[in-house]
Amino acid sequence: MSVSSTIRRATILPLVTALILLVVSLALYLLRYQLANNLYFVLGYLLTPLGITGTMAWDLLAQRRGQMNPNFDVRPTHTKVIKWLVLCGYLVAVLHIVELGRILGQQVVQSGWLQ
Repeated sequence: MSVSSTIRRATILPLVTALILLVVSLALYLLRYQLANNLYFVLGYLLTPLGITGTMAWDLLAQRRGQMNPNFDVRPTHTKVIKWLVLCGYLVAVLHIVELGRILGQQVVQSGWLQ
């Protein structure tokens, strides 16, 4: 039985995925008037806190599993960057929540529920 001495590095895929999700969610918010559909706010809200937090879990699990191999190169900077992206994702999610609240508030007022 031979032991492989090649160094395995932590994957960068969770970091890239988190960055893509954040950019897409921010683009959905910034293009809200051009898209003219309220479901994009729900999609943006789901992308940021749930999607980016999921990538953080993916990264943590992948690095934990990789540590079973003695030749695994842990990348704690990936995790730190993803944690900052999660924070930015929650800030973008607040923007989507405010827009959803504005839309729902307008519908409540226009329907006459408050009278």
